[in-house]
Amino acid sequence: MKTIAALLFFLCPLTGFSQAIFDAIANKDYDQLLLLSKTPGNLSVTNKNKMTPLLAAANSADFKSIKILVESGADVNAVAKAKWNSLMIICQVGNIEMANYLIEKNADVNAQDDHYWNPLIIASRNGKTDIVAALIKKGVDVNTKALDKSTALIIASFKGHTKIVKILLENGAKTDAVNRDKETALFLAAKYGNEEIVKLLLKYHADTTFIGADGQTICQAAKSNGHAEMCDLLQ
Repeated sequence: MKTIAALLFFLCPLTGFSQAIFDAIANKDYDQLLLLSKTPGNLSVTNKNKMTPLLAAANSADFKSIKILVESGADVNAVAKAKWNSLMIICQVGNIEMANYLIEKNADVNAQDDHYWNPLIIASRNGKTDIVAALIKKGVDVNTKALDKSTALIIASFKGHTKIVKILLENGAKTDAVNRDKETALFLAAKYGNEEIVKLLLKYHADTTFIGADGQTICQAAKSNGHAEMCDLLQ
């Protein structure tokens, strides 16, 4: 019993001390964060969501905390439970300045989670145009596919991110990629009435004769979703 009591005595303070670094991030207490970052082991501890301090800072889009942690030696490629690294999180919630910083610090631009989502797909989904451009400049493959076979172009077309669609097309994105639901970028753009994206895809020779999983043509899919005007563009 004495041994157990002794272990509890030592473990409890350590647990509380490691939690303090997450409190410093949450409270934007940068002086305390800098101090705690110098303590061995604090940079690799995880919270209840299996996030390291750097991942927690990225999730809060707190650039100052991110820089403090990275400069103190935090692993930019550590991953959370969902297997997202810090760059992937920033591709969802951050900005180009944060993304460029992490890229300069050797964050893996080709990292993938269990669903094969990578930074490019995440940035394309979330309308992060500047980040998409930065990732392409680093040489990422614009035609990689998620587990559901969606490409960045398919996702950006579905979400209506015209500028991202343009950048992807200019850098070799394939217009004929088909996702698991048997949808192409053009099929989705027309179905949801994204006229500018439809025009862009047609400029890059997207297949207008594609047939979806339910036997619908692209025109029929657009009509059934209230966008009959798309049919004129597809002729």
